[in-house]
Amino acid sequence: MKHSSNNKLFKLSLLAFAFSASSSIFAQQEENSEKDDSQFLGTITLGESKREVRTDTAVAVTVINEAEIADRQAATIAELIDSAPGVTLVNGSTPSGSGISIRGFGANSVFGTDQKVLILVDGATTGSEEIYRIGTQLFTDPYLYKTAEVIRGTAGTFEYGSGVVGGLVRLETRDAIDFTNGESGFATAVTLGHFTNGSQNNASVTVASVLENGLEFLANYTIRDQSIQEDADGEDIGNSAFDLPSILLKAGYTFGSDKEHRIVASYSESEAIDRDVPYDAFLTSDAVFGNVDRDTLSQVATLRYAYQPVDNELINLTANLTYSNQEIDQEYIPGTSICEGGPPFPCGFPFPDGGFDVVNADLQFETTKLTVKNASLLMTGSVESELR
Repeated sequence: MKHSSNNKLFKLSLLAFAFSASSSIFAQQEENSEKDDSQFLGTITLGESKREVRTDTAVAVTVINEAEIADRQAATIAELIDSAPGVTLVNGSTPSGSGISIRGFGANSVFGTDQKVLILVDGATTGSEEIYRIGTQLFTDPYLYKTAEVIRGTAGTFEYGSGVVGGLVRLETRDAIDFTNGESGFATAVTLGHFTNGSQNNASVTVASVLENGLEFLANYTIRDQSIQEDADGEDIGNSAFDLPSILLKAGYTFGSDKEHRIVASYSESEAIDRDVPYDAFLTSDAVFGNVDRDTLSQVATLRYAYQPVDNELINLTANLTYSNQEIDQEYIPGTSICEGGPPFPCGFPFPDGGFDVVNADLQFETTKLTVKNASLLMTGSVESELR
């Protein structure tokens, strides 16, 4: 019983001491505040994040919206999505070296992709070709898009193709209605940008028109160029210069008594122009296979029809006809030497007169695809399901 009384006395003493200390601190703070109000730094308000955490889906997905795209000012798609969880890059600073890896699948040290990561532009499959030592074939300007979506893993990706175990990058181009704030009218937009590292310049001009009869049109031209960049030590980053002109043409028509029908046609084209650069786009130092002049043309054309009646939750139909074309023209520059020693060749290894066959290869990849999908919303009591 004596031991219990001592514990109670100790606890009461500790409580009294804590109360006395807190009162003293509060009084001191109040006194200091009265003495010098100039020390008050102001109220800091934290705004809402542009990238919301998705809690309405079981799919591991990250959506980069139009506002974040404008804020990020990325030079390539790879730079735009590099902050998404699970995404890593291989030399993402250049269009030809932008290798995208999701959860360990995709780009590796040999190929720009292993076809386990799918890339869709307005529903068109592009950028999935395995080319030796060249990055993901996604030569396009980030400014052309209103959303960039990254899906990680198999949940949500098999809908778009078999074998997509790494993930999916889905891009949607901008619409005329995005520039007219959802109303009919005419709008123009001009952007200019400059980055000191590498003296990168970019300019974009957009003309958009939305008519009251449901027609809409959009035309965009974007040019982006960059010289050699420097790292944190002031050393040149090899293979970091490029020119990237792009265009986007898009037309849409919405009709029906409840605007339930919509037809959209789009065409985008980007051309990456590289002069006297290492064939190996993954390298940022000396060339192993010598230098090349490389022109890369990327074209995507789509025709989409959507039907979504307002009074029928069983029908949400889309039909998408897409065509993508990738052309890479390369020409070896005679006299360029390999790296100073190291694999795969000893120092001073002589090149063939015309270079290796791989550096003179001209490549073309064409993909035509028709996709028809329907999404039905099913209600069973309090449980809501979607059947696709």
